Amino acid sequence: MSAEVWVEMAEAVGVKVPHLVRLRKRLVWTQRELAERAGVSVPVIVAGENGRPISLKSVRKLAKALRVKPAALMAEEQEE
Repeated sequence: MSAEVWVEMAEAVGVKVPHLVRLRKRLVWTQRELAERAGVSVPVIVAGENGRPISLKSVRKLAKALRVKPAALMAEEQEE
């Protein structure tokens, strides 16, 4: 599957962001602060932090606000 097809599919169905809470708390930001800085709504933050998929567009905005690459938000949780 090409990268373009994957991006189109991810945009349509959404992606999970398992590291969103950790990255937000590392900066000591509230959900509202992150939402304002990223230009997304608080419900988008809540959805992402509760394991529900969010749009790739929102992931990009969140990554920019958190100063990380989008992949850092979407990476699978690693077991220790």
